[in-house]
Amino acid sequence: MKTTDIKKEFTSRTFFTIPNILSIIRILMIPFIVWFYCVDKNLTLAFILFTISAFTDVADGFIARHFNMITDAGKIIDPIADKLTQAAVIFCLCLTINSIEMWILLGVLVIKEIAMLVMGLISLKAVDEINGAKWFGKLSTVVIFLVVGINSLFENLNPLIHSLSIAFAIGFMSVSLIKYALFYRKLILEYRKAKANNQ
Repeated sequence: MKTTDIKKEFTSRTFFTIPNILSIIRILMIPFIVWFYCVDKNLTLAFILFTISAFTDVADGFIARHFNMITDAGKIIDPIADKLTQAAVIFCLCLTINSIEMWILLGVLVIKEIAMLVMGLISLKAVDEINGAKWFGKLSTVVIFLVVGINSLFENLNPLIHSLSIAFAIGFMSVSLIKYALFYRKLILEYRKAKANNQ
């Protein structure tokens, strides 16, 4: 789909598919999760909302694939909802848990997503096409949700398990970033080659 068509999709009725609505709900849940984590200090309710958010992430992907509701708008909104939720919860944990590792995790996440944004924009400009999340990106998201969930649920988590879980998440994010870089590089090179052959 061309960039102009993508813009139209955001303003059309087809934008309001069930998967896209679920993604929007996840974004709207973020302030409540932050409130219960950082202000109300109700970690149990915050964890419940975070878990619901994670399940809606799984649900919107399942519905989109099995009921042919995949849209370019969804390819944009879904990862935005994921990353905003992850960043918000990790930031809350940084404030509630005295852990330098958690701050490092937040920093790595921010750097990774900035790099992903740059690569995505370069790819969009080169091939004029939006690509959805790949399996390694989805796996990285699952790992981050699990690590954040464990560290949220258990306030007195063993320091070694805490450090290893964060190192595990950082490792998955790093591998995911490298694989995305290779994917975008291959995509752009193949597009340029195909374009040259058609001239």
